[in-house]
Amino acid sequence: DICPTTLTSMGKAEPELRSIPDFGETGQLIFVSVDPNRDTASLLRTYASHFSPNMRAITGALNELQILTKSVGAIFLKVDTDFGEYSVDHSAGLFFISPEGLLFSVLTPPLTDRDIIQRLREALEAHARLLN
Repeated sequence: DICPTTLTSMGKAEPELRSIPDFGETGQLIFVSVDPNRDTASLLRTYASHFSPNMRAITGALNELQILTKSVGAIFLKVDTDFGEYSVDHSAGLFFISPEGLLFSVLTPPLTDRDIIQRLREALEAHARLLN
């Protein structure tokens, strides 16, 4: 339930994000799936395109996802359910990462497109102060 709502907000925020010079055309919106067994590259590409044609959707091997989530303070857990099925419980958030790969901010739901835009502006200001 969290993913579609958050991705919708990201898609709504994107036009204004693109107008911010330090984000512009090079900034990226990336959706990371923590369910590589079910979420193929093709499926993820189709899913993300419903929210923005520019949004990238990725997943990786379990160990890669563990490294990534640990580095930003997120968690995920595969939970077995009835009839041999499973669900994936996970933390939710937007992680603002600088071009140098530094985590600058985390924004957790509930959030709006305005929240995303404001947080990016704050993260970019912090990044600029660090560079000066």
